Amino acid sequence: MTNCKETICGLLNPYEFAHGSDMTKKVAGSGYGCLIEDWDGMHVGDVICMKGPNPPTPQPTPPPPPANCWKLVNGTGSCPAGMQPADLATLTRCQDKVCSDMLGSYGEAHGNDTAWKLLGSGFGCEISPWHGEEVSTVICMPGEAPPSPPPSPPTPPSPTLPALCDGVRVRSRFCPTGEEPVSREVVSQCSQMICDSMGFHNTTRGLENNFKLMGNAFGCRLEPWVNASIDLITCSPSQGL
Repeated sequence: MTNCKETICGLLNPYEFAHGSDMTKKVAGSGYGCLIEDWDGMHVGDVICMKGPNPPTPQPTPPPPPANCWKLVNGTGSCPAGMQPADLATLTRCQDKVCSDMLGSYGEAHGNDTAWKLLGSGFGCEISPWHGEEVSTVICMPGEAPPSPPPSPPTPPSPTLPALCDGVRVRSRFCPTGEEPVSREVVSQCSQMICDSMGFHNTTRGLENNFKLMGNAFGCRLEPWVNASIDLITCSPSQGL
């Protein structure tokens, strides 16, 4: 009141008094010289007020969990009947509820997305990348899990080469001692093995002088041979051995 005495005096009628929070002092109006005097307890009807501190801002009430979050349950390894692993969108929407109500401080859980897992409060309730380590708790939501995909058809056994392909080799120009050129039938039945064993762009011939086998670059196919130079010949062990 001392700092603002003149202002307060201007608010009063000349012969009025007013007090503040100090119950021992009063301010006299201009008719009394605008003095701050001792207050002896006599009735003073006016009180001088000043702006107080701002009231505390009310804290917003946390919103309730989104609809359907209360329907989530956790399973061990798999979901119970009538439930399915929760999708990532549901885990994100219900993240706080799942973390606080369904996981221990250092628990972990996953849904149907094998790339992500939800960590407990001890880890900050984060949705974190999941790298395939064991996480036994699964968060489940209402709904039937999609049917498992049908098993993959068995891999057909690798084709076995005919016995006549045993010992077939591609040689340079001539068959060595103990081997002889193979027939067109042998080349035809063993063609892919022969193509794989010679260069990608190479060509080989056999016993007859009317065909050639062209390498994988040309589709590993038999074609007529018109006596052009061919440096490779296909041989197999001589039948007389």
